[in-house]
Amino acid sequence: SAGLFDVGSCEEKLKLEGHDGEVLDAIFLLPTVAMTCSSDMTLKTWDLNTGHELLTFRGHTSTVSACRRLLQGRQAVSSSYDKTIKLWDCATAECVLTLTGHLHVIYGLDVSRKEDRLLTCSSDNFVKIWDLDEGVELQTLQFHDAAVICCALDPRGEWVVTGSTDHTVRLYEIGSETPAVVVGRHDEAVC
Repeated sequence: SAGLFDVGSCEEKLKLEGHDGEVLDAIFLLPTVAMTCSSDMTLKTWDLNTGHELLTFRGHTSTVSACRRLLQGRQAVSSSYDKTIKLWDCATAECVLTLTGHLHVIYGLDVSRKEDRLLTCSSDNFVKIWDLDEGVELQTLQFHDAAVICCALDPRGEWVVTGSTDHTVRLYEIGSETPAVVVGRHDEAVC
């Protein structure tokens, strides 16, 4: 399940129950609508006034690891352990695009502020940059020695930061010929 909490009091205001597996990510699509994704292979949207489930998004064949909103909540994008990224119409729960290219589990994703670029990271040790307008892969980055489990784009869409089970945090300037810089080391996996 997922919950909606009051930030000031830390009280749970709503419990969102309906997934058959653990919830791995939750986002606001709109001020009164949330989206969750789960190990049950689905995404769900929720009315935050009532706590009622609105729609179930089906199409992934394994755990859905992350989700992000697009177009002011009219669309969403998800990543999965099934090695795919899916773009969804949030009004109909229909998949409008499937992207493939990773060789193993996809752990995370991020979307640029302009919503034209998508960043994904995987246990195949790769980070991929996608053009969301064209639905194509633009660049594959390999600068970790193990699974990349988290990734983020800076607000301007010029830098990528990643964390890995190789215990490093790396920073890369998109389009640069310069290799990614190790900006941090940890004793355990990063994220």
